[in-house]
Amino acid sequence: SLAAPKMASIMEGPLSKWTNVMKGWQYRWFVLDYNAGLLSYYTSKDKMMRGSRRGCVRLRGAVIGIDDEDDSTFTITVDQKTFHFQARDADEREKWIHALEETILRHTLQLQ
Repeated sequence: SLAAPKMASIMEGPLSKWTNVMKGWQYRWFVLDYNAGLLSYYTSKDKMMRGSRRGCVRLRGAVIGIDDEDDSTFTITVDQKTFHFQARDADEREKWIHALEETILRHTLQLQ
């Protein structure tokens, strides 16, 4: 269930991630950890339950980008790397962006 991102330490759910290797979108199960400032991803929810992580994006100092041409995709740019994501719809994208921005803010402000 998607709790209000402000309250939740974690938000999770499916997003597609663009991969240059396969030149296409790949379904991944994402877990946003507000406290750790990490967006981790797994090949499936099942794999997440078993703790076999595929990778993660560190959110400290990250910048979120959105494409006005499209209502479901967004990007996260951090350490000169840009990750592309696609949510199911505009609504889902909105929830993710809100939660990600809260997390980025929390971890980036601590740097100063």
